[in-house]
Amino acid sequence: DIGVIYYNLENFDEAMNYFKKVLELQPDNLDAKMNYILCLFYAKKYQDAERELINLLEKQRDNKDAWEILSITWGAQKKTKKAKIADQIFKALSAGEKEKADELIKKLKLWE
Repeated sequence: DIGVIYYNLENFDEAMNYFKKVLELQPDNLDAKMNYILCLFYAKKYQDAERELINLLEKQRDNKDAWEILSITWGAQKKTKKAKIADQIFKALSAGEKEKADELIKKLKLWE
């Protein structure tokens, strides 16, 4: 996968371009979406990564990996309270505690 090669070489802009092209052809490709988001994060495009993660999580609220990345992204932006809640959601989902995760998700009010 060309995008992964660029990613491993830490050429995040080229990797982003590749993953973006994949997503144009396959908008539901979760691997490409997550890799694209990781490239945004490592390129320090935190607001873009945040936006993409929130859009992804609106459709896949049980995606624990996305919650973990969102927690780190918010931490990098000094959004400490949100980062802590996202981390708690990640931990709840990892432990199979979906109801607890759902309650925490409601606290964030991301899609209201």
